[in-house]
Amino acid sequence: MNTMAETKPVPSAASPTPASLPLLSRPEFQRVFYPSLVAVLLIGLWQWWVTAFDIPKFLVPSPLLVAQTLVTDAALLFGALLGASVAATGPRVAAVAIEMASTLDRFWKS
Repeated sequence: MNTMAETKPVPSAASPTPASLPLLSRPEFQRVFYPSLVAVLLIGLWQWWVTAFDIPKFLVPSPLLVAQTLVTDAALLFGALLGASVAATGPRVAAVAIEMASTLDRFWKS
């Protein structure tokens, strides 16, 4: 007996498989490519705007200056990031320890 659940659809020429689609038509490529393209265009526009209108560095730094600063001051910046992470995590750890202590205290007293 042949039922609908047993039959498999036959791929037609009208619906191509994802591998046969051109690269720009693939959804997984579009999810990465188009947002990346917009980001590159916006950063390029930002660089052009800062350079063309001679905007002072202290008002709006150029993307190149931001990248140079990230590279040259990486140790300082990531050290500060680590310090901020520890400072933000410390109180949470203390709160969990205090809560666990009161829970364990109730457990041992009963």
